Amino acid sequence: MNLKCAFGFFIFLNFYSFLVEAQFQNQTEVLQTKTGTGSFGWAVATLKDINDDSVNDYVVGAIGANTATVYSGSDGQLLYTFSMTNSNFGYAVADAGDVDGDGLTDIIVGGPSNANSKGISVVYSGATGLQLWSFEGESVGDRFGAAVSSAGDVNNDGRSDLLIGADSNDAQGNNSGRVYVYSGLDGQLIRNLEAESSFDRFGGGTGLLGDVNNDGIKDHIIGAYAAGATSGGKAYVYSGSDGSALFELNPDMGANVFGQFFVANAGDVDNDGIEDIYVGDYNHGGGAGRVYIFSGDDQHVIYRFSGSSNPAEGAGPGRSAGDVNNDGHSDIIVGFYTGAASQAGRTTVFSGKDGSVLQNFIHTISNSQLGFDAVGIGDVNNDSMFDFLVTAANGNIVYVLAGETERAPEITINSGLSGAWFNRSTSGQGILIEVLPTQKNIFLAYFTFDQQPDTSGESAIIGDINHRWLTAFGGYQNNIANLNISVTRGGLFNNSAAVASSAYGTITLTFHDCEKATLTFNLLPPRISGSYQLSRIANDNVAMCEMLSQQ
Repeated sequence: MNLKCAFGFFIFLNFYSFLVEAQFQNQTEVLQTKTGTGSFGWAVATLKDINDDSVNDYVVGAIGANTATVYSGSDGQLLYTFSMTNSNFGYAVADAGDVDGDGLTDIIVGGPSNANSKGISVVYSGATGLQLWSFEGESVGDRFGAAVSSAGDVNNDGRSDLLIGADSNDAQGNNSGRVYVYSGLDGQLIRNLEAESSFDRFGGGTGLLGDVNNDGIKDHIIGAYAAGATSGGKAYVYSGSDGSALFELNPDMGANVFGQFFVANAGDVDNDGIEDIYVGDYNHGGGAGRVYIFSGDDQHVIYRFSGSSNPAEGAGPGRSAGDVNNDGHSDIIVGFYTGAASQAGRTTVFSGKDGSVLQNFIHTISNSQLGFDAVGIGDVNNDSMFDFLVTAANGNIVYVLAGETERAPEITINSGLSGAWFNRSTSGQGILIEVLPTQKNIFLAYFTFDQQPDTSGESAIIGDINHRWLTAFGGYQNNIANLNISVTRGGLFNNSAAVASSAYGTITLTFHDCEKATLTFNLLPPRISGSYQLSRIANDNVAMCEMLSQQ
């Protein structure tokens, strides 16, 4: 390229950047812009890195075009296009988890109005784009695929399972709705979840929560957007392990479509060690809209984010934004899709710690409805700030918008972190951590007993041959340690009896400051995975930790 061409190309890029950023009222850095047809951006989902570049990717649904399109989060490259004619394909899209066991996230797409009108949902490989599973509704008019999500690994077989909603199924009466839990391993139906009564529209929203009942398996949330005494909607939370009902969530007066589409894991908003719950009602109060953040622990409302009624702003779309400012609280992104001038739409990122506004995006394109869907996508441009995936589906536009919230400095792992820590969500469980700064390694020990350690059925006691413990060892960098777990069996208290150790999974320790950390674990059979928050038992080493962190 000669100098004149290069200069001209530079001018074009800067002019294009000006045009894109001019689509926002406030100063907004647009990282990617995608356009299409047929309500492009009707639904979007963040995908855990499927192209192995250490950056999250994303999928976009366009119901009028009957497509779901997958893009690279790092550079916007088109990765896959999935389509199915006459189906409203792309009505629902989600990260399916690792369905085929290849170590990469897969993708699920719902089309509730396929050619025979039963509805369809298809699972695609994140690695190859090939179809893994296809599921069809039971009866004409079921709207099977109106909502889709990962179910987590409900049966401990090492594969992610699937949640699919059919919000017009008639199993419990006309348009009562039904939700299906399918095995990712073999595609077989594991269980159904049933509505309470006719016209509930149960299954209009599905989502994978954290482990709210602390049994080691992630749980499920289902929206029934016309349930309840006033038909304003309800949301139901079920055990992932056995499908039993755990609790239900109810909206305020004025509800209209509480639980349609937007039911999700909010992350740990209140920093109590238990992940919380997002439920949106974009038509609350005649279109003003309202978002609820419920405690995953005791179900009280942590926050309500409401739209204005004049003009009606349509608050409701959204999900977790991740811990945008690294303060230990998950933050929230909410779309006000009919807000701003002439329904251009706006989207706001709220602090999970205090509910304050962290960032605001205000669109200027009339009737484009920015905030039709919105979700955090992590740091896609490697600037250490979290970014956001936001759609303006009425204008057929999808944006990746740059985060501008500085993240609090991460702590650097040092010997001041050594000591006793405990699991804040489970009384009496703790670990010992020893930092070895010379080798840049960490040793961790968690002592436990198996209540049925062998075929005799005897419970373990101190000094018993069935005594066992978990240890983990590995290196660290900055504030994160990646450790390999060993399980040790045998040995007698104060005795030289032999012990045996074997590999048992992995742990990632993320220290947020000198007093708080997150432990994420992935155990081998029975294949339990999850995370919980750690706090210090005593603060003896905190001052030393803070001093060493500043060096």
